[in-house]
Amino acid sequence: MKNTFLALAFLLTAAVAPAAPVKKVAAAPSTTSQAAVQEQVADFKALVATASEPKTWTRVFLHPRNGKWVKQYYFLGQVKFDIKKTDSLLNPAMGLVNFPVEVKLSDFYATEEEAAQSTTLSDLKVTYFYSGKYLFSDSGWHTDQFSYYAAIGDNPPERTTVQLPRERLLQNREAGKEESQWLYKWVR
Repeated sequence: MKNTFLALAFLLTAAVAPAAPVKKVAAAPSTTSQAAVQEQVADFKALVATASEPKTWTRVFLHPRNGKWVKQYYFLGQVKFDIKKTDSLLNPAMGLVNFPVEVKLSDFYATEEEAAQSTTLSDLKVTYFYSGKYLFSDSGWHTDQFSYYAAIGDNPPERTTVQLPRERLLQNREAGKEESQWLYKWVR
């Protein structure tokens, strides 16, 4: 009975006792200063500017379907980019890029030299719409992934998106795959 009385007294005391004052905790200072943010933005703009050049380029290759030589022309469209702040401590910023690349072919030729000297363009074009995502960490900007979808001719784009993970792009670059060589400069 005595134990019950003590327990009841303790509960009543706890219920009427004033609550301990709540200490106000100051908000943690921002780990990203304005100068650091400006530097991140400048670094990302430099990455985009470097990867955006040149605006046109070509490659000559033996076409796998007909066994003839052809010149492929690439035309980089307007590059749009944005930087967003994230809630991540590891990657406090995310960079996004979007750009179209129009691809046309020359006529087909019997020799590589003829194709290399060609200045003709076919009427048919394929436009690839690329989207890239970058993350910022202590080591700077690095590619997270790229994806694209394509439109043939002047038709509306087919919205089947192809994912290009960073690891696959790096493997292709190391293997020397030419068909995506222009895209490798976007990979960090």
